[in-house]
Amino acid sequence: EASEYYRLPNRWLHANSTNRLVFTSIDKLYAFSAFDRVGTLLTQPLLMIAGSDAESLWHSQRGVKLAKGKKELFVVKGGTHMSLYDRDVVKAMPKLNEFFNKELK
Repeated sequence: EASEYYRLPNRWLHANSTNRLVFTSIDKLYAFSAFDRVGTLLTQPLLMIAGSDAESLWHSQRGVKLAKGKKELFVVKGGTHMSLYDRDVVKAMPKLNEFFNKELK
């Protein structure tokens, strides 16, 4: 699905995008963990949005589990990781509006 997404310019193309990976940083990507300090550093309210059919759903589930404060996982039924970049964004918008209206004062 990612291959299809990035091969179709009508889905990903942005005027400032070169659509290239900088290979000098690949080792840093492999070594990075977004979960190491979630419990201590993430103190603000958290809303994670993921697709029910996303291979990456477990990342959001784990992040919400590790977060200590106010947190919520919103799952878009039928959504995938890539579909939430463009096709299924409208399904997440009501939840985003609700969250920001409540938490940003």
